Amino acid sequence: MKIVLKLKMYLMKKTSYLILLFLLTNLGNLFGQEYLTYYERCNAADEQIYLKNYAVALEKFELAFKDVSYVHNEQYVKASKCAILIQRYDKAYTYICQLRKQGDSNRFLDKKMFKSFKKSDWYQKYKDNVLSYDKIFQASIHQKYAYLIDSLHYIDQYIIRKNKKYKGKYIIPKEKIPENVWDLDQSNIEILVKLIQEYGFPSEQLVGVHRYKQAVVILLHNLRLHPNEKYHEIALNAVKTGEYLPENYLLMYEQYSNNNGITYYTTWDKDLSAKNLARLESNRKQIGLKPLKAYSIKNRGLKMRIKWGIFRR
Repeated sequence: MKIVLKLKMYLMKKTSYLILLFLLTNLGNLFGQEYLTYYERCNAADEQIYLKNYAVALEKFELAFKDVSYVHNEQYVKASKCAILIQRYDKAYTYICQLRKQGDSNRFLDKKMFKSFKKSDWYQKYKDNVLSYDKIFQASIHQKYAYLIDSLHYIDQYIIRKNKKYKGKYIIPKEKIPENVWDLDQSNIEILVKLIQEYGFPSEQLVGVHRYKQAVVILLHNLRLHPNEKYHEIALNAVKTGEYLPENYLLMYEQYSNNNGITYYTTWDKDLSAKNLARLESNRKQIGLKPLKAYSIKNRGLKMRIKWGIFRR
């Protein structure tokens, strides 16, 4: 009897474990699918911008935004432009306020196309709340993580690559700088990976759009190198969860793979055959990149100039 009870308990625990594993796996897939759908809808909106169908583009942006936990600043900017062009200042106001809460400077408002919005009551309402939005942003991000990303970027730009235009507030004793400063590249990526393991991926939402872009630079410089191939899974998973933008992943991974004469997402291999283009399209779709028709392809594929999502006004 005791043996039967123990067996039943074991099977119940085993079954519970399998159910939990199934749920976690499928929740992960659903979460990834959520952002893949978001990318696809934003791409469809960009196509409508290219066709100057701004009302349709705005509808597609709104559809893309409704099912994700975080909308990237770039998409809110484009959606606000569409709203202003069709004089939906109320919607533009919503996106512009949200951008400020997410740390955007809103400098794009200085462009000519925003002149009509700046004459409206909605703009005055926005200005009245700017300080409170800035406080919301500062409270929302991981301040310590953002500071550490900034310090790694300082090493990447000022110490390693001698970019004198980069201004940082850090003092690094000379004795701590190796004779070959390029050795700091490897220590940079190892530190960043440890930070990712501790705090999460340095997304726009976690550290703000400016620090995210700094992290992207560090990832590009280091993950394209073969010794750091072991970290690629971290980057790919971040694409699926909306933390690492597909275009940023593309640039890193394509530089990595192109060193071996292979491409996965671009026509840089200069093979414009129907078979190869179909392969690239399939790869691009898997991570939410725009289709190849969104680009003007020249120089046998070496140049891919984006056409969609550009406001030509």
